Amino acid sequence: MLATAIAGPVAPVVASLTFAVSVCLEDFEYSIACRQRSSLEAAHRLEQIYLDDYATGSPAGSLRIWFAVKAEPSEQTTFLREVENRTVEAVFRKLKEEAAARMAAAGPSSATGGSAADAAREFAQAVQRWHDEAGVEARTGINWSHDWSARSHTYKPGQALRDLARIGNRNKQTAGQH
Repeated sequence: MLATAIAGPVAPVVASLTFAVSVCLEDFEYSIACRQRSSLEAAHRLEQIYLDDYATGSPAGSLRIWFAVKAEPSEQTTFLREVENRTVEAVFRKLKEEAAARMAAAGPSSATGGSAADAAREFAQAVQRWHDEAGVEARTGINWSHDWSARSHTYKPGQALRDLARIGNRNKQTAGQH
């Protein structure tokens, strides 16, 4: 059974929230079904952190993943990379939808004087660059700190998450100009 402990509300707040996802708690083995449920839950929590960071400029929370059932270190790192990759792809899809909506709203550059279309194009390019950089971070696993003896891992914001906050901030500034 997957167990999750959430401290505080899910909405963005000033104080840091901690999301702890326990992988396969009370299971006797590290099953595929347990791993999948845990991966989805962890990715959902990490996605909230990313989207809070994009919207507010700072991640409103942290994520700690604990393997209750003994798993090889290679299995643990593979799990963490999959969680982060899944998160990057989910956030990228949402930002691509936002970029497409902005491009559609801007219309042809001749009708808007070019500024709205240019801003929408710059946003789409920034989102693509972010995706590429965040994907590299996710594949390498550099955003995780490990306590191997406790089988516990904590997500620590890297450069891609800081870049996401900058994209969100620029997006707010651009939206305020129109």
